[in-house]
Amino acid sequence: MNNKVWTPALKDFAQPRGGEEAVSWSFYHMRRQALGAFPASQQFFNVGKGGTDGAVSASELETNMEKASSITAPKRMLVTGINLMITGETAAGGLIDAGTADETVDSIQQAIDGLVFGFYISDKKYLEVPASFVPAGAGLSGFAGTTTNTEYVTSGVPSVKNNYSVLLPIPFEFAFYALITNPKGFTTTAALRMTVALHGILVRPKQ
Repeated sequence: MNNKVWTPALKDFAQPRGGEEAVSWSFYHMRRQALGAFPASQQFFNVGKGGTDGAVSASELETNMEKASSITAPKRMLVTGINLMITGETAAGGLIDAGTADETVDSIQQAIDGLVFGFYISDKKYLEVPASFVPAGAGLSGFAGTTTNTEYVTSGVPSVKNNYSVLLPIPFEFAFYALITNPKGFTTTAALRMTVALHGILVRPKQ
């Protein structure tokens, strides 16, 4: 299936029926990575609100998923864009950034250049690209001579319109996840915050 063509089936999938409404929506999952060895792979969207993500109890700051790995019935979503935002972490976020500003920028750059991003629905792979292909779509961009500005470089123009364009239907209760792999085994010199966001059309009961 060409996942960038509005087929009749996709139009029907995104069309609300009796008692339903269609709204613009984003699902997101943010994970923190301490400095040091970066995991060989990390899943995203495998934790719901109130669940445990490592040592962190997931709140609305980490994710807005109602349950892990799937959309609750009877909702469904047509994903039209994907973002990956990688920024420096701070003590307030729960991880001490022991790196300098330069080390933070270097770690972000290595992550952008060295990681691979994949997306799966029911264990079927729909996307596998270098992380640099998937823009941040949010946050500050670029850096200047101050620590604050330097620590929050992102990949690409910080606009939600700037995303990796797809057309992927996710029915309710179908398992899905994003997978970030580290094929070259790079090690960070500063703590990082990584957020994956799915944007699109959510069909749900009228509210």
